Order: sequence, then structure tokens, then C-alpha cells
Amino acid sequence: MDYIIYLISGSLCSYFSCVFLLPHQLQMKQRLAVFAYIYIINSFFYWIIGQTVTFLAVGGAVLLILVFTKGDLFSIICSLWGYLYSVTFNYLFQWLISLIFNLNIKTVLSNEVLAIGFAVFYCIYCGITIKLLGKFMRPKLKKIKNALQSDRELTMEVFLYMILLTFLFILNISYGDYLGYSYGMIALSGIIFLMLFLMTGLVVFTIYKKTLLNQQMKSREAQYENSQRYTKKLEESYRDMRRFKHDYLNILITLECFINDNDMPALSTYFYNKIMPTGRRLEGKDTKLDSLSRIENMELKSLISSKLIYSVELGIYTKIEVKESIAELFMDSMDLARVLGIFFDNAIESALETDEKLLRFCMTYKENSLVILIQNTSNSLHVSISEINQPGISGKGENRGIGLSNAAELLEKYTNVIWDTDFKEPFFTQCLTIENPG
Repeated sequence: MDYIIYLISGSLCSYFSCVFLLPHQLQMKQRLAVFAYIYIINSFFYWIIGQTVTFLAVGGAVLLILVFTKGDLFSIICSLWGYLYSVTFNYLFQWLISLIFNLNIKTVLSNEVLAIGFAVFYCIYCGITIKLLGKFMRPKLKKIKNALQSDRELTMEVFLYMILLTFLFILNISYGDYLGYSYGMIALSGIIFLMLFLMTGLVVFTIYKKTLLNQQMKSREAQYENSQRYTKKLEESYRDMRRFKHDYLNILITLECFINDNDMPALSTYFYNKIMPTGRRLEGKDTKLDSLSRIENMELKSLISSKLIYSVELGIYTKIEVKESIAELFMDSMDLARVLGIFFDNAIESALETDEKLLRFCMTYKENSLVILIQNTSNSLHVSISEINQPGISGKGENRGIGLSNAAELLEKYTNVIWDTDFKEPFFTQCLTIENPG
């Protein structure tokens, strides 16, 4: 019975450390699978290979999490960091018990009552603290994940560093078990583990800060480029208008000649072949840009104009509806621009794959809310609407498109935003309703 308690508490501790710090919580059946694996491995192999079983238990648990998160390396980094936390404070507690109660650690570990008591106590401590730590850090971890996603090589480097550090931790535990635990070894290992654990946290935090700064710089550069592109299109439209005004008098004179000569066939040919095409070109270039000019936030306007101009250049029939001045956004403009950028990239990609090639953008106020709608033609979806914003899921099939999970992470901190997704063939619709928080 004592062994079962010790086994369960040890397995739970490993489970807590590997699962509770994940940026996205696993499903219940996935969590049960991780715990069952750790428990079974410890049950069958601990008596044979001792603490070396940790390589199998933690290694297998990490592989399961890698599968469940569809290859998300950042989730593995968080899981390993949780394990390092568990090991570090386990050693520190053992050292403190030896120091405070003047007990030899060998005495504690050889005494079944003391060993079981310590195992249960530390299991409870580990579960509570890592759960609270995960709840506190999860929003920050998601931000770090978003920051690292733009730099795959850096993510891989951090991942390999965590793998190596975890290997050294487990090697130390296994070798300490082989040599026999002593007060000096416990104290030295605890101090070394604490320093490495804190250094790892500092390294990840520093990388996050620098990556976030680089992202902000890239965002400003993209905003400037979008503004330049928007300005260039406005200048082109203005030049077209000036040419039309310059030719306007000549057009009137020509019309007058046809009317005076009562040459209706020539007048009809001139009107449909010369005047109407010019009018269509002006409508296509100016009306849409004039509609976008009602968006007052320059950052948002430059992003939207860039995406819609790109859509037009790709041959997508693009309809824009901004019929009133848009001043209040009711949320951070950068977050909104990032979300709409994701929506537009998906919409353009989907529309290009259809025969109709249609894209509609609408931005308006309704009662006390800002409503933003992006609608595009789309082929049949491969997943349900309820799953489409989950990590690693795309409506265009396996390993395709830009997942909407990033947009979900950006929007989840806004309680005043309602995000509706709908698909009624052939139209896929994304609608944001941003309520005035006041």
C-alpha cells in the first residue's frame, strides 16, 4: 500500500509538471493518457532501473504532448520548464528538511513513513503551485508563443536547449540515486538546479522581449509600406481624374459635333466605346479608395487598403462598404489590425481557389457597436466551423492556410468582442462585433 501511494504521488507530480504549464490546455482524455503512461512506466520499470525510469516517463510524456499539440515545440518548452520547476523545488525541499530538522536525507528516504509523507506533501505542493503558476502565466505564455512563431529557428534553439537541460537534470537524478543521496549532494544539486532554472526563465523572458520588440518594428515598417502603397494608389487615381477632366472639354465638343450633325449612330458608337469604359475605370479605382478614406485610424486603414488593393490586383472582385466615418474602434488598433490581417489572408487565398472570386468587406456602426464583416467565396470546408479556430486546424485541408488560432488568442482578452464565423456555400463569413465598453 505504501508503495502504491509513493508511486501515485510520484506519477502525479510528473504529470502536474508536464501538463499544467501548457499554453493551451489538453482535452480530458489526452490528460488521462499522459498520466496513465507515466504511471504505467513507473510501475513496471522503477524496480528494474530505478530513477533512470524518469528518462522513459518524462520522454514519453513529452512525445505524447507533442502529438496532442500537433507538433507545437513551444508547448514542449513549457512542459519541460514545468518539469525543471518540479525537480528544482523537490531538491530544495529535501535540503531544507535536512537543514531545519537536522535529519539525514538517507534517513528520510529509508524511512517509509517519512518518505511517503514527503512524497504526498510535495505532490500536493507541486500540483497547487504549478496549477496557480499556469493560470497566472498562461496569457503571458500565449504572447511569448505568438512572438516566437515568427522565428522558427529561435524556437528550435530554445527547444534543443530545454531538451539538453532536462537531460542533464535527469542524468543528475539517476547518478545521484546510483551513488546514494547525501546532504552535500542534495544541497549542491538543489542550488545548481535553482540557478539553472532561474537562468532558463530569464533567457526565455529576454528572448520574448527582444522578439516582441522586433515584431513591433516590423509592424511599423509594414504600416509604413502599406501607407506608401495606399498613397501611391490615391495618386494614381488622382492622375486618372485629372486626365479625365482634361479630356472632358474635348468629349463635350465631340458630342456637340455629333448632335449638330444629327449623326446618332456615330454618337452611339462614341458613347459606348469611349465614354463608358472610362467611367468604369474611374469607378473601379476611385470609389473603393474613397470608401476606405472614411477609416480614421491610419494604422488600420493602411492594413485594410493594402490587403484590398492586393485582392483587386489578383483579379478578385472586391466590394467595399464603409459608408460612415469610422473613428472609435473600442479595442487596441494593433490587435485589430493583426486579426483582420489574418482574416484577409485567409479570405484572399480561399477566394482565389473559387470560380466566382468574390471578396466583400464591410465596416459600420450598429447601435453601440462597431461591426466588421469579411466575406469571401470558398470551396467546401474540410472541418466543422466549431473546430476551425483551433491550433493546427485549417478549413482548406491538412497543412494548409493560416490557422485562426492566433486570432482567437488575440481576441480572447477582449470581453467586449463577439466573433462569429459562418459558412453557407459558397460564402465564408467572418464577423466581428466590437461593443463599446463604456
